[in-house]
Amino acid sequence: MTVEPQAAFLTEYAEVLGAFWNRVKGHLLEWRSGYQWPPGASPAESTETRTRLERRIRAELDGRGCLSKGTFDAVIRWGFGTDSGCSDQEVRQATGLAFGHIRANRPAEAAMELLKLPRIGISRASKVLALSDQQEFGIYDSRSGHGLSDLALSGRRIIAIPPGRVIRGDSRTSDGYCRAFAEYTWVLRYFRDRACEDPSLRSAFSRAADLELAFFVRSRSGLLETTTRRPGAPEHLQRIADQDEENTFWTLGQDASLRNSGLFVTTQR
Repeated sequence: MTVEPQAAFLTEYAEVLGAFWNRVKGHLLEWRSGYQWPPGASPAESTETRTRLERRIRAELDGRGCLSKGTFDAVIRWGFGTDSGCSDQEVRQATGLAFGHIRANRPAEAAMELLKLPRIGISRASKVLALSDQQEFGIYDSRSGHGLSDLALSGRRIIAIPPGRVIRGDSRTSDGYCRAFAEYTWVLRYFRDRACEDPSLRSAFSRAADLELAFFVRSRSGLLETTTRRPGAPEHLQRIADQDEENTFWTLGQDASLRNSGLFVTTQR
């Protein structure tokens, strides 16, 4: 009998996942409560922005099975402060294929379709995919990946970390980052299911994205070791993993069209 990849993965790492969960579960509420994005937004505003983007994405997928450039770019501006640079035709074709894979529960293949777009790496791709269904997915970037950096077996990280400006991360091919996105998704769902069994956690962690928010904050809190990436990182890593958004957003400035869209209200610091 063929074992599904998710089941095989969770069985292989069951012991280390359980030990990690027991170690971090007492801190999750504190971490989750500190989530802020963009910088300067309150936690409530940050969460509401994601909800509005999710509704916008779901409405287009329900109506046409793909995303328009306008909606795709709204997600990219939220994360990076700039548009994707992709054409409307490119976005519609790639997202139509990607969300076909999502409906079939193939997150790695979905991410790979988006990585075929120019200037789209795993961080940007995962934002679009994850915000389509926060119940089942979380954003996979250098910070959220780094928040799981001590989830390891025999000294080897279970979830690869995409390189960022602050987080050096792990060197992977496009296929490797997409497989890691799938594995990261399975880990978030495992922790979500564990949280739902805990009366003190179930209301705050009913979605995979709620765990992503907590691990994002854990990374930024300074609780985990970070290593600044050396200058001159390989070009292929910069392209397929994306630059870490936390430094680029306010360097570029909050895009005026996003400010006027009503997607969020925030005070710049």
